[in-house]
Parts: sequence; C-alpha cells; structure tokens
Amino acid sequence: MTELIHPALARLDRASSDLVECGALTAQLTDAEGRLESAETLCQRLVRRLADEEQDVDRLEGVSVRRLITAARGTREADLDRERAEVDTAASRLARAEVERDAVRSEVEELRGRLHLLEDAEASYELALADVVAAADVSRLTGIDPTAGPGPTIDPQLVVRAANLLARRRERREVAQAVLAGHAAVRVLHDALSALRSASSWSTWDTLAGGGLISSAVKHQRMDEARARIERAGPALATFSRELDDLGLPGIVLPSTDGLTRGVDIFFDNIFTDVAVGRRISASLRSVEQVLGHVAEVVRELEGRQRDLAQHGPLD
Repeated sequence: MTELIHPALARLDRASSDLVECGALTAQLTDAEGRLESAETLCQRLVRRLADEEQDVDRLEGVSVRRLITAARGTREADLDRERAEVDTAASRLARAEVERDAVRSEVEELRGRLHLLEDAEASYELALADVVAAADVSRLTGIDPTAGPGPTIDPQLVVRAANLLARRRERREVAQAVLAGHAAVRVLHDALSALRSASSWSTWDTLAGGGLISSAVKHQRMDEARARIERAGPALATFSRELDDLGLPGIVLPSTDGLTRGVDIFFDNIFTDVAVGRRISASLRSVEQVLGHVAEVVRELEGRQRDLAQHGPLD
C-alpha cells in the first residue's frame, strides 16, 4: 500500500510549502499595506502643501493686498521668484512621493495576487494531513506496514505526526468556533440581566414605596423586556451548546421565563401581589446570573485552551 502513502506524503510536503509561503506573504503584505498607508498620507499632505504654495504665487501675480505691499516695497519680483521656487520644490517632492507610493501600491497588489493563488493553502494542508492518515489506516487494515515496502523509506513518525497535527488543527478550529459562540451568548445574557435588574429595581420601588398603577405598569414593561431578551438569548445559547457538544462538553440550558409572565397586580395592586411578582423577578435574576456565570467560566476555559493550542505552529 505504499502506492497510497507515498503520494499522500508528497501532497503533504507541497501543502506544507504552500502554507509556509502563505504565512510569509501575509507578513509581507501586512508590512506593505502599512507602508502604503503612510505613503498615501504623505502624498495627501504634499498635495495640500503644493496647493498652498500655488495660492501664494497666485496672490502675488494677481490683484491682492500682498501684491500691492510688495510692489510698493520694490520686492515683488524677488518674492515671486522665491514663491515659484517653493512651488517647484513642493511639486518635485510630491512627484517623488507619488512614484514611491505607486511602487508600494504595485507591491501590495502583487502580494495580494500571490496570496489569492494560495487562498486554499490552509484547507489543502489539512486535506493532505487527512490523506496521509487515511492512507496509513487503509494500509493497516490490509495488514501491510505503510512505512515498509518498495519506494523510499518512510519514517513512521511522519504518519504519527500527521495524525497529531490533524487532530490539533481540528481541535483549534472547534475551540475557536466555540469561543465566538460563547462571546455571543455572554452578550445577550448580559442584555437580559440588565433588563432583569431594571425590573427588580422597579419592583422594589413598587413594593416599598407603594408606587401604584404607574410603577406597576413600568415594572411589568421591564419584565416583558427581560423575558423578550431571555428568549432572544435562547438561539445564541443553543448555538454555544452545539459547539460545546462538538468538543465533547456538556451544553448549558437557558432558564425558563415562566416566572416573568405578566401578573394581575397592575389591576389589583396590593402588598401580596407586589411581593409575589418581586419573588418571580428575583428568581429569574438569580437563574440568569447563574447561567451567565457558567457561560463566562466555560468561555474563559476555552480561551485558555485556545492559547495553549496557539502556542503550536501549523507545522510543528
């Protein structure tokens, strides 16, 4: 089965080279784009400088207070020569800056073009790793040592290394996706918690200060907002749970919003209904706080895992 493993290793070698080149080109492009931005800023500044110098010449050549003053002093021609020289200097500097800018712009376009040809380098590298692992698996299933037989000798560690790299890259991608989903869940849960705290504040005021019909209405409006935000958090939390499942981790369940159902104390305002609604709000508040804390803790753990994985380069 070396007819499988040898081509797979050759593809992996090419894909590795492409990935290294892609990384080098990306670094060069970042540097070139920075230089292009600086060059464009310089050109814009020199364009303004040239315009100012040309305006000075126009004022001397046309009818202006400055021309009248210089004519009276007998220095008009000398001043005009000096201003024209400054225009020439400014124009020359602008021309040189534009040449340099255009050269950097061409470099950026060339690098972008080369990177475009390598846009599939990451996917190709991972596919090549998978091919090596698959070829080795097929060979083992047939009882043939994939590192033995005709052709060049194959270091068995190459196959092991390819399998480890493939697993690590897939884990890195799964962890990155889970971190993004976790951050999205944290944001919407924070929104829900903010609305619940507002409802809790209005509930306290309604209960202790006897706010009456208006405060009860505002309190229930805040409860409605909180319930809506918790319900919006549902899809984000479900997405996060799916990403956790891909990593073999347990999902996180969204708390029920039944306790935030609109009550009757707007119309039957008394201390008993106020206290009952306040308890429902407090219970929901604690539930969301617990879920948010759990999500935030898992995200922190995933970020630590992500940092550990990032310490390994794509080819190590």
